[in-house]
Parts: sequence; C-alpha cells; structure tokens
Amino acid sequence: MRAVPVFTAKVTVTSSDDSMVVRKLCRTLRPEAVQLHHHNPRLIRRLRKMEPELKFILATALRDRSSLAEAKRSSRYSDAVLADTPSASGIGGTGKCMTGV
Repeated sequence: MRAVPVFTAKVTVTSSDDSMVVRKLCRTLRPEAVQLHHHNPRLIRRLRKMEPELKFILATALRDRSSLAEAKRSSRYSDAVLADTPSASGIGGTGKCMTGV
C-alpha cells in the first residue's frame, strides 16, 4: 500500500472491535481510512485519540427500516457510513441490491 492512483485512498478493512488490534493494523499498513464492521462510539473515540488523522468508515448492515436509524446514529461519530446487505456471517455484504429498506 505504498502508492495508489489519484482520487483513491488506502483503506484497511477489519471486523475487529479491539482498539489495539486496529491500531496495530493501522501502524503497519498506514491507511488513510479504516472500515470497521464492528463498531461503537467508545471504540471510535479511543481510536481517534490514538490515530487523529485517520478517517472512519462504519459498515452498517441494512436489514430493515430500523437499520436506517442505526446508520444515522453511526454517521454522528464517523466520516462515512457504508450500507451493507447483510451476509449469513454478519460480516461484509453480499453484493446484492437492497430492496424494501
């Protein structure tokens, strides 16, 4: 991840909710942003203190209309929200279009 084309960013994607694991990933890979699949405000506050320049993309599984409220809450403490169609494992999207949300 030493160089990327113009108008792109280096992003580390993780399902870890351990701030020290995420910090180690970021120190090793040196991304511009981290995409978290498990997150909460406390984790983001802790990571922002450790890595103030880092941007946070919070993946939110959109299962139904109530999931929209969760995505809206996530937007309060993130730089971006990624709307995922939930997979069977609960981590990552399916690549399928969302309907009915």
